[in-house]
Amino acid sequence: MKKRAYTASLLCITVLLLCAPPASAQRAFDGIGQTYDLIILTPGHSRSIYYELSDTVFGGKAVQTTFIVTAGTGTLTVSVGNHSTIGQGELVFSTAGFVGTTPVLNYAYSSAPIFMSIPVPDVSVGILVTGIVAAFGKPDFPVTMSMTFSLN
Repeated sequence: MKKRAYTASLLCITVLLLCAPPASAQRAFDGIGQTYDLIILTPGHSRSIYYELSDTVFGGKAVQTTFIVTAGTGTLTVSVGNHSTIGQGELVFSTAGFVGTTPVLNYAYSSAPIFMSIPVPDVSVGILVTGIVAAFGKPDFPVTMSMTFSLN
């Protein structure tokens, strides 16, 4: 069962990272600088971030990469949601990655949030990649997304 989750997470990360259209090195570097964040948490603290996704994963390189460092044993809770109106359409967004050795893979539709609870040891490092997998109808891009992290 754990092997399946690991394989599914690895596949999702690969799809999210590699489905961007070919770009020159300079253009790719410029895009990375605008779409990542670093979260450092200790027990009892939380942090929220907001970012825009201008297209789907398959329509452009619209992904958010979040690096996570935790210091202290506990449960890391992560919520991901749409923070703006999407107009006359629907979205499917996904978050995939690893926190420590725990694979993470989850998805939601439009305004429904993603909730994840991940047990972490004394020190943990992780990476989460979030992107809009599909858009139906005519959603208003860019879409503002929010992520909230807490360690309890």
